[in-house]
Amino acid sequence: MVYHDSQIALGTNCTISIYTDSQKKSVEKLFQILWLKIFEFEKSFSRFIPGSELTIFNSKAGTEQKISKTFKDILLQSLSYYRATNGMFNPFILPALEKAGYDHSLLQGFENDLYVKHENAEIVDFEQLKIFEDSAYIPKNSAIDLGGIGKGYLLDLLAGFLVDYKDEFRGFWISLGGDVVTYGYQSTKSPIKTFIEKDSDSVQENIGFVLSSRNEKKAVATSGVNYRKGLKDNKAWHHIIDPVSGQPAKTDITMATVFGDSAAYCDVMASCLIIAGKNRFLDTCQEFRLEDALIQGYIGMRNSDDYYIESVGQNIKIKRERNG
Repeated sequence: MVYHDSQIALGTNCTISIYTDSQKKSVEKLFQILWLKIFEFEKSFSRFIPGSELTIFNSKAGTEQKISKTFKDILLQSLSYYRATNGMFNPFILPALEKAGYDHSLLQGFENDLYVKHENAEIVDFEQLKIFEDSAYIPKNSAIDLGGIGKGYLLDLLAGFLVDYKDEFRGFWISLGGDVVTYGYQSTKSPIKTFIEKDSDSVQENIGFVLSSRNEKKAVATSGVNYRKGLKDNKAWHHIIDPVSGQPAKTDITMATVFGDSAAYCDVMASCLIIAGKNRFLDTCQEFRLEDALIQGYIGMRNSDDYYIESVGQNIKIKRERNG
C-alpha cells in the first residue's frame, strides 16, 4: 500500500509517498512530523519571510550574529561546495538575483508580499563568510540566498529522519519542487522509479528515469532556466546566476539533472552544469566528479529538430536513444 500527500511549501509543490503495510495511524504520524519539519524549515530559511532567520541574518550583515545549529550546518556545506566547484556555486548571489528581477515571491497569490530587498549589496567571495562555534559573519553590503542548496539539504534531513523508522515501511519517495529523495522499494521486487521530464513547450514527456536502492538513500535534482523566470524592463531573466558575470547564466543547457547519494550535492551540481554550458559538460562532470548526470536543451529555435540530450553514467536510464 502507498500513502501520498501533497502540499504547497517552499514556494512549490511538495509530495511525500510512503510504501508500507503498517497501520494508517502510524503512517499519519510520520506525515505530520515530516510536514512540520518542512514548514519549520521554510519559516526559518525563506528569504521571502521577513522574520526568518535568514532574512534577519542578511539584514545584520557586517556584524557577528548568533545562528542555529541547522543554519551553521547549511553554511558549512555551502562553503564546502563553493570550494569544490571553484566558486561556481556561491550563495552570495542574492543581490544579483534581485537586480535581475527575482525580487518577489513567484508563488501565485504571494507576489505582492512584503520582501526585504538588498539594493546596496553585491556578490562577494564566499570565503569572506566566517563561521564560529555558534555564530557567523558576512561582510556589510552582502546577502545570502539558499535557493541553490536549501531544498536538497532539507531532503537529506527528511530522509535521515525517515531511515530511522525503516522497519515501518518498504520505501519512500519525497519530492520538493521536483528535487527528489528515495529509499527502499515500492514492493518486494519493484524499485521506486523517478522520472525525468523532457524540456518541451508542446508535450509532457518523460525522457528517462532513475531507480531507488533497497538499502541506500538516493537523490535526483533537476535545475532549469524555465523554472523561475520573468521579465524586468522588457528583459528576460531566469534564476540561475553566474557568479562571475553577476547575471543570469548565458547557457545552451535548458535543464540539467544529477543523480547521487546526497540531495544537497545533486541540487548544487545541477545548477553548476547549467552555468558551465553544453560544450563544457563532460569536462565539468570530470572536474566535479559527477558520475551520473544528464543535460538537455536546444541548439537554436525551440523545436524538435534542435533538441538534444546528453548524459554520463549508468544510473540515469534514457528511455530512447537520441543523438546529442
